[in-house]
Amino acid sequence: MLVIVKTDACDPRLVTSKMHKDAAPFLPADDVAVNWTATTQRAARKAGSSRAQNVTSARLALIHLPSQRQLVGEVPAGHYSRTEMQQLKDALRVRLLDELSQLVAKVR
Repeated sequence: MLVIVKTDACDPRLVTSKMHKDAAPFLPADDVAVNWTATTQRAARKAGSSRAQNVTSARLALIHLPSQRQLVGEVPAGHYSRTEMQQLKDALRVRLLDELSQLVAKVR
């Protein structure tokens, strides 16, 4: 389950890095700032037990720097394996990039 929250305000503390090379072609990488925040609550476990016992979540903020439009989405807290979390984060990033591209296109 992916949750997306849309805002127009830009918090400068969220701007931490530039977009990866595979960003949408109509949004230049230099125009998009990215901030990932991940949290993990570790369960008491023995060595060799599954990482999926931990409760993890992730939050992504994408900011279009020229227009200061911001989109925020999150992967809710849950028991995810490393592969599952990566797939959810990739899906969230693609979805937010698409929505940000559409939002910026409306502004132009």
